Amino acid sequence: RWIEVDRNVLKEALKALEKQNGRTVALNEALAFASGIGFSGRLRIDAAASGGWLRGLVSRLKAAGENVLEPTRRIEGLAGELRNYQSRGVSWIDFLTDNRFGALLADDMGLGKTAQVIAWALERRRRHPDAPPALVVAPLTLLSNWRHEFARFAPSLKVYIHHGDGRHVASGFRRTVNASDVVVTSYSMLVRDYTDISETVWDALVIDEAQTVKNPDTQAARAIRALSPPCRIALTGTPVENSVMDVWSIEEFLNPGFLDERKTFVERFV
Repeated sequence: RWIEVDRNVLKEALKALEKQNGRTVALNEALAFASGIGFSGRLRIDAAASGGWLRGLVSRLKAAGENVLEPTRRIEGLAGELRNYQSRGVSWIDFLTDNRFGALLADDMGLGKTAQVIAWALERRRRHPDAPPALVVAPLTLLSNWRHEFARFAPSLKVYIHHGDGRHVASGFRRTVNASDVVVTSYSMLVRDYTDISETVWDALVIDEAQTVKNPDTQAARAIRALSPPCRIALTGTPVENSVMDVWSIEEFLNPGFLDERKTFVERFV
């Protein structure tokens, strides 16, 4: 049969192949191509086949996305019962972070995203008792809610609320953090005390109301992206609030490079 070939597209394909020759590809980039969303210049991938460990990972990701993950077992030390969908949410976060991906939990408001993260944090602390503390960044109005929810669901965890004039700074901040399992602060305080926070080793970074950083050029968004803990989690009931670019901004924090550069994302999706 006859196939029409665009000479310019062939040139782009040749450039892409030459660019890839002998180059180590980052996991997020490889996964983007294997998932069929990778692209280069004018090239668009309509289908992709993966092999080896990447094929297994892609299969597991698709299965997880289709909600066939088993609910997490009962978590030791958790005060209260999780509903079935919340248990699956904990499994979702656990699956992604175990595979070194950032996890987005986008349940609607009021469905208990906070409780799911607290359950995950409690289980992770049980499995990694010597790990550094986790950092939770939330709007100022939600700090007291996080304090209350940690006390309610995970009273065994040592939680420090970093806020106000009486907050610890410099060496006092380091001592307090080292004695804590979880540190909770606000977006404004993250920017103000960025030096202390950025010089601290964190096991996880959780951002609540993640649409707060939908504009990637704000100080808070840049500060969030500059931190590099092993586990990254974003919570939002409105992942798309103003435009599709909101998704890019959140994913650039969770999985840098997965959705390519901002300009390319705009050209292809927005």
